[in-house]
Amino acid sequence: MEGDESVAAAFAEAVASRLAAIPSRPPEDETALLPVHAIDDARRIEDLLRQAARGTTAVLGADGIVDDLGDGSAALRPAVHLVGTAEGVQTSGVSNRGHDSLTVYDVGAEGLVTPRQWTPSGGRWPWFFALTDDSRMIVANNLSDAMTIFDIDSHGELHASDQVTVRRPVFIAPFGPQ
Repeated sequence: MEGDESVAAAFAEAVASRLAAIPSRPPEDETALLPVHAIDDARRIEDLLRQAARGTTAVLGADGIVDDLGDGSAALRPAVHLVGTAEGVQTSGVSNRGHDSLTVYDVGAEGLVTPRQWTPSGGRWPWFFALTDDSRMIVANNLSDAMTIFDIDSHGELHASDQVTVRRPVFIAPFGPQ
């Protein structure tokens, strides 16, 4: 799923524009789509995101992801980042909230973005995912209190391999040597 940097950037911009249109609403609003936390907790999550995103190109969320709702709580806004590799920019996939799935895309040399794989996310409301150095993807399924671990095979396809119970996960922070 490696492709030309400009193609990956255009794809990321298209995804970011859709995510940016989601309104911030209090959790009691039945149309709310974004997670809401106490403002101090939301700022800690934002700080973790900034640390994890060092060296990436922010397409959405560069100015922050905390949207103060004025009542001591804050909505966490979406963020989109491009991650560079030695071969260019890698487009890993998209988490589909509501559909509770992950989609992996290929970016062709001509700039054509095509779906490679669709797979269930292993829980409800896949909010965030992270790639590990050992060819795995960890998915934070916010509404099912679970983080699902996927192995990534040599063709770039995902295979669920494990699940860990975590209360309302919204972010995965890297640990270990950086």
